[in-house]
Amino acid sequence: MLFDLVYFFFTYFLFLGGVAVSHFLFITGLLGWIKVTVPGPFMLVWFLAYVLFVVEIMITLGIERTELHLKNVAVILLMYLSYSQLWLVLVVRAFGLHIKSVVSRQEVKWDKTQRFQV
Repeated sequence: MLFDLVYFFFTYFLFLGGVAVSHFLFITGLLGWIKVTVPGPFMLVWFLAYVLFVVEIMITLGIERTELHLKNVAVILLMYLSYSQLWLVLVVRAFGLHIKSVVSRQEVKWDKTQRFQV
């Protein structure tokens, strides 16, 4: 149970907070409202995060021998730029739905994908 709590904290709250702060700093920096003067190798950290993301996905695709081709590599390179944005929208929406279900005392039901036998 403790592992689940720590996992959810880091996955949802810490990452969500980090992405939200990152968006805020990025947008306000673009608009010229703030200037971050903290020294640090931020471009190097961003580049290494990007490389790590790309390598992780490529390793996953490499396990499936037919999936690692140029088209999928191009999708991976673009995915990093959109994945965090869509994840942020998804988590905020899920949090809103959870709050709504708690306030209205509705029972939460999972939507399961129908499975078909081949």
